[in-house]
Amino acid sequence: QAWLSLCYTLLLFSASPQPGVPYAFLELRRVFVAALDEESRVLTLVGAPEAEEADADVAAAGGSPVPETAPCGEASMKNNPPISIVLLLPDGRWQEMSLPKLELRVPSREDLQTWSMHLMAASQGKVPRPAVPSADQSGRLGPAASSNIPTLAPIRTSA
Repeated sequence: QAWLSLCYTLLLFSASPQPGVPYAFLELRRVFVAALDEESRVLTLVGAPEAEEADADVAAAGGSPVPETAPCGEASMKNNPPISIVLLLPDGRWQEMSLPKLELRVPSREDLQTWSMHLMAASQGKVPRPAVPSADQSGRLGPAASSNIPTLAPIRTSA
C-alpha cells in the first residue's frame, strides 16, 4: 500500500499519510491512463510514446493524433515504452525503475473517477502550475492556496 499525491505533473509515492518526504515519483507527462476497471477500482498507467515518435508515426499513416488518454487493449500496451519511476534513496541518490505498466487500486469508485480525471489532465500537462508560496505579514512563507487535486489517498500499486 502506498499513499499518493499530485504536484503539477508529478505523482508522488509516500509510505504514510503524514507529511514527509516521498520515496518515489513518476512524471505523468510520460504516461497515460490506458484502462479503468470500475468493478475492481483499478486504474492502469502505461508509458506514452515520445511526442516526435507518435507524430511521425501518425503522419506516416496519414491519420490524426490519438489523445494520450485513449484506452488501449492489452496487445497495444505491449508496444508502449516502459514507465520510469524514480526511487529516492535515503542517502540522497536516486534510482530509476522501469515497469511495463502500473496498476493503481483505489478505495472507492468515486476515488477512481477523481484520480483518473486528475491523472489524465496531468498526463497532458493540462493542470495549473503550482502557485508560488506567499509571504504573510511577518515575512514567513506559507502554503499556497490549495485546489481540489487528490492527495494522500491510500492506493495499492502493482506492476
